[in-house]
Amino acid sequence: MLALIGLLLAVPSGDELILRPVAGLSVVASDSGPGVGAELGIRIDHVLLRGLARFGGNNGNRGFFSSSLRADWLVPLGTSPFAFFAGPGVGWVSYGFLLDDPARTTTVLTPAVGLIFRPDAMLGRIILELEGEIPVTRVERPEDIAPPKVIASLTLSL
Repeated sequence: MLALIGLLLAVPSGDELILRPVAGLSVVASDSGPGVGAELGIRIDHVLLRGLARFGGNNGNRGFFSSSLRADWLVPLGTSPFAFFAGPGVGWVSYGFLLDDPARTTTVLTPAVGLIFRPDAMLGRIILELEGEIPVTRVERPEDIAPPKVIASLTLSL
């Protein structure tokens, strides 16, 4: 909370503070299979704060449900309609046979990089993102079920 207040106070006087809501639906591809996702958050100047949820995988032993909280730094690319972003995140992944057994859950770090098309637009942004899933707790039963290691997503954000 103090970091957010510090960010808001650090805006030089005369500069306009950029606030944009972020809400979108995603198409997801991972090493566990295809899926769908959703995100909700806010952009405050160069900081992108989001919560993400993703579901996918195949009907075998590689299904997953992922949820994460992210804080990304946004860098506009000159006068182009694109902006680059990168940052850390933390989340949880349930993996395996999600509707049956075996299924397990692990905590993950979620570093990510990506591009946003039209980052300053109020509506109609497109987000292309590549996210790693790095387990910080023990991955159980890796011989027959496993969490995703990489998730790529294409998001249409309102």
